[in-house]
Amino acid sequence: MLRKVCYRKQALAMAAVLAVSAVFTGCGREAAQEEEKDLTIPVESAKPELGDLTLQNSFIGTISPEDTVSVMPLAAGVVTETNFEVGDRVNAGDVLFKIDDSTAQLQLAAAKLGKANADLQAASALGPQQDLSLLSQQAALDQINNQIASAAQGMDQTRDSRKDQEDQKENLEDQKSDLKHSINESKDNMKNLQALAAQFQTNTGSVTGRDGAYPEVGGTFDMQINGTAFTFVVTEKSQVLGASTVSGSDILHMYTYTYQPYKIANMTSEEVSGALTALQSALSTMESAQGNLDTALDGMDTAIKNIDNGLDSAQNTLDFLNKSKATTEKSNAIQNGPLLQNTKGSLAIAGQSSQLNIETAELALSYYTVTAPISGVIEQKNVNVSEPAANGYAAYVISNKDSMVATFHVSEDIMNTLIPGQTVSVERNGTYYEGILTEIQHSVDQRSGLFPVKAAVMADGEKLANGVSVKLSLDTYSAKQSLLIPYDAVYYDDGAAYVYTIRDGKAAKTPIETGIFDDTRIVVVSGLTPEDEVITTWSPRLADGMPVKSGGSGETEEMSVPELETDAGKEGTE
Repeated sequence: MLRKVCYRKQALAMAAVLAVSAVFTGCGREAAQEEEKDLTIPVESAKPELGDLTLQNSFIGTISPEDTVSVMPLAAGVVTETNFEVGDRVNAGDVLFKIDDSTAQLQLAAAKLGKANADLQAASALGPQQDLSLLSQQAALDQINNQIASAAQGMDQTRDSRKDQEDQKENLEDQKSDLKHSINESKDNMKNLQALAAQFQTNTGSVTGRDGAYPEVGGTFDMQINGTAFTFVVTEKSQVLGASTVSGSDILHMYTYTYQPYKIANMTSEEVSGALTALQSALSTMESAQGNLDTALDGMDTAIKNIDNGLDSAQNTLDFLNKSKATTEKSNAIQNGPLLQNTKGSLAIAGQSSQLNIETAELALSYYTVTAPISGVIEQKNVNVSEPAANGYAAYVISNKDSMVATFHVSEDIMNTLIPGQTVSVERNGTYYEGILTEIQHSVDQRSGLFPVKAAVMADGEKLANGVSVKLSLDTYSAKQSLLIPYDAVYYDDGAAYVYTIRDGKAAKTPIETGIFDDTRIVVVSGLTPEDEVITTWSPRLADGMPVKSGGSGETEEMSVPELETDAGKEGTE
């Protein structure tokens, strides 16, 4: 920027000198024929390059040992042993001192007993107890299966009994039907016998005929009446007075014969009466048998109904047993599945907890033997035998000067560009040492307002003493694969950056947005493309729209002036 201003000032001075010179040469030349001049400005130009730009900053830091440790016991108690004094060299792991650990030993023993008890409970729960539970479950399931089998067998037997009852009922119904038929036949026969008995009463009478026309008293004769064969017996013979005839030498007298049935359809009255009596007795017996059959059938109906009720009850029992079996199997599956897994998990947790108690007790016991955390030299000793040691109090202080650390402070912007493991150059009195960033704190130092950064330096305490100042140089800002142009090609107008590009043979004022820069190059964030031709030389006549020619005779209107601006970078040295 200052360079551009100087160029402009010198151009104005030169113009003034030329003007004065013209006065002394006289005005005669004003009348000379004016030659037509070429106003094209010769310039140099270049296209933006795609590349990387990295800035490096330097800082002042202070050297200190990498490790300085205050050894504080984590347990309190009476010191029983100390092994090192001030100035002694120790190695990491050396026993510095011991504290009375009798209480911790008892706690460890109790923890081990607790672990043994937890292991015993786990072995019992997952061994004999689980086996006993499985046997009990199987016994219960077997009992239910036996009950189901017994109930099913009982139902089969009941069904067989019902079928027997139905068969018997069918037989009784057949007998009842036959008996009913017999009763009906007997009733028909009785009606016939009764009708036949009535014939003995209604078919008595008398007839008149000549002597010898009918048998004598006691004699019988046969007669058909309405198709029924009758055998009549003559019970009385009386002469009819005045009724006689002469036939040849005989006189034929007329007699009245009285008769009654002796047999009807070849049965006597006594036989009919006996048959009636026998039939009535048989009919009475059959009717009684019919009543007994009805009673037996009613009993069978009741028995079948009772059997059906029993079957329903047995089916309900069987259904209940099947549901009970399903419930038992489901319960067993839960007990042997999720619940067992939960038990195993609980026992495992109990075992882990008891093991953790042991480890905790062992860790607590280890606190009573205090060792050196690093190798180094004893700087301080603050404990003595038979005196109490308190936790949180520095019993020993050890320093390790085999490796040193440089601590310096940076702003937040630079802190955000740093990464752990980044290389650092450390300089002290013209001697350079290599370093690596090891710690970048993201909390600000309240005294300086900057962020502390630490770098491990490849030097021991003999080369870099504790507390000396050093200069640290490291990469900070960087731009990768960005558009780069010469720094001198950029102009500013009220803080706004711009360049001149060549377009159609003329200079074009082109606004740009810039990024980081060094002494020679600057990053263009926006406003240019890799194909643009950027004017890289200066001319007092260079302006927007002026004709330009790049790569001419090499003569330009740029003047050589001393460089006044040398600060390179977005942020200065801290």
